[in-house]
Amino acid sequence: MPRLSQEEKVTIKVLNSENETNRAIARRLGVSKGTVRYHLRKVREGREEQDGRREKIFKAQEVADQIEHWMKAAESEQAEGLPVNLKLLWQWLVDSCGYAGSYKSVWRYVRKQYPCPAKRPYRRVELPPGLQAQVDWCERTIPIAGIPVKLYGFCMSLSHSRAERLIWRESMDQLSWQESHNLAFVGLGGIPATVRIDNLKTGMAVAGPNGTVNPVYQRYAYAAGFHVDACPVRHPEAKGKVESRIGHLVSAFLCAHAGGFSSVEELQGATDAWIERQSQRRRCPATGTSVAEAREAERALRCRRSLTRSSPGGSTATVWFTLRAAVTRCRSIWPVNRLRCAAAPEWSASGMKAGKWPDIAVALLGRKPREVVYPPFFFFFRFGKSPG
Repeated sequence: MPRLSQEEKVTIKVLNSENETNRAIARRLGVSKGTVRYHLRKVREGREEQDGRREKIFKAQEVADQIEHWMKAAESEQAEGLPVNLKLLWQWLVDSCGYAGSYKSVWRYVRKQYPCPAKRPYRRVELPPGLQAQVDWCERTIPIAGIPVKLYGFCMSLSHSRAERLIWRESMDQLSWQESHNLAFVGLGGIPATVRIDNLKTGMAVAGPNGTVNPVYQRYAYAAGFHVDACPVRHPEAKGKVESRIGHLVSAFLCAHAGGFSSVEELQGATDAWIERQSQRRRCPATGTSVAEAREAERALRCRRSLTRSSPGGSTATVWFTLRAAVTRCRSIWPVNRLRCAAAPEWSASGMKAGKWPDIAVALLGRKPREVVYPPFFFFFRFGKSPG
């Protein structure tokens, strides 16, 4: 444990002189009772200024000659800027010299007797605007209408501008996974070229960057126009821009709103407003401007297929895909997509009956798609029969 400061040592003496119990002193200082007893015993014995740990003989002192021989042999590696592998040193001492101490004892001795190796330079990886977004989940229990509810937070962060969106969901199934993508894309104002994900089952059928993407998620990614980029297995730092941010983001938000919420909708609205205020204060390390300014500068470069398009009638409609179900027809699985439209009646159900799905796909993607997957009811309305 860390050493007590001089003020804490004086506090222990003063409280003990006022007949405070060791348990109460330890509770006040946030330490154990043994720590309090140890310092009071040093005061009684008159060695208050002595540091017993500093004068203690190292266990590895008995093999000091062997360690020195090993360190001299490793000088060539140190000259290249590589630190000495103390695990191999400890294993060699155990196997060849009969050393009975632990690895930690060797580590303490080497750290004390030999200079620390030179620090390696830290390289910050910055990506061009519009290239990548990183996503991750978190789990929190939040009071909703006075009742603790387990919710899952979906966080998407743009790797260039550090703009982010946090979407709250009650589950982590495929529908919540894709709807969270939709809402995050709308909030960020576009779709990046790649989305780096963790190896969860809703995203990857076989884990790893060379694995297999979940077929349902793959169809969604193709329709939206982004590439799925999975992290290496057991390497969450590969999406470090969201991995290192999501915990602090959620904790800071919940601390600022400790009173709870009346509904999940109120929670989501408060989250969006709080993140927007934070984006005005935070600085983007790639540009030096605020995150909000960097996000707006990145918006034009990020998305070839903006989620806000002009409808055929001249009005503006916000359109997004939401996976609703998978319907089996003649041994084929056809994804059923639901279009939610605003201020565009010609893109409504009557428009789908009239066979305007190709126009909708072109307007959404900004180009004529190579392949359009139509839902089964389109074939029924257009041709009077189901596919297959």
